[in-house]
Amino acid sequence: MLNHLKEEDVVKLKVAAWDRLHPERIAFFFWGVFILGAVATGVAALAVYNSPVPVGGGLMLTVQAAVGLLVIQFIVSLFFSIGDTVYKHQKLQAVLLNVMAFKASMDMYIVFFALCGVRDVPGYVSDMGAVLLAGGILYFVLSLLRGIRRAGSGSFREGGQGLYNFRQSLVYVSIPVIFAVSVFGALIARSSSDLSLLTGQPVDAYMLLLLAAVLQYSIAVAWPEFVLFAYCKSRFPSFMMKKEQPARRTLR
Repeated sequence: MLNHLKEEDVVKLKVAAWDRLHPERIAFFFWGVFILGAVATGVAALAVYNSPVPVGGGLMLTVQAAVGLLVIQFIVSLFFSIGDTVYKHQKLQAVLLNVMAFKASMDMYIVFFALCGVRDVPGYVSDMGAVLLAGGILYFVLSLLRGIRRAGSGSFREGGQGLYNFRQSLVYVSIPVIFAVSVFGALIARSSSDLSLLTGQPVDAYMLLLLAAVLQYSIAVAWPEFVLFAYCKSRFPSFMMKKEQPARRTLR
């Protein structure tokens, strides 16, 4: 479907390319999500490596992988902060924008599962977290398919509705909210008779899971625009930004 797109079909994406998706702003975004990942991974690593109880091999491997990815993320963020790199490698930056955003949507889940692994948190809490995580990934896919369909139908043309017309897309946008509320409702109902809830043990895990879900599903809503932006960046030369040269002052 995207093969049939013409430049006039993606005018709104071109406007975004000069505004919120400008190469220099994306570089700042890279540092922002790096800080988020550093905090999340740091907390998870401290919890796992200082755990008073044995930690499962799967959780330990996940945290170690997160540390490795964080190092790569730092190198990427630093690379696009040097000189004119953001302009010379715009296509690569646009692709990495999608990777960085997707990783950011997962970062808080690492802290959540680390907390569940080192604390006396009931197993059904982490199970519900896995359900929300899987639902979020599915919503990423559905959002992308919807974004591609809207691009093909002319929503990004001049005067088009863009990725979301929230008045008409209310049902679609409400899907993750309804799903998350249902999962949390089931979680609270399951734990209502659990004495650990009275002692406050899993409450912080609930709050962390809520934060992780909100972050993941929010990024999933915006992610299709990033994917379409990367596609247009590689296909249409007009999406390539040039660094503005400072005006030369004439001596009189």
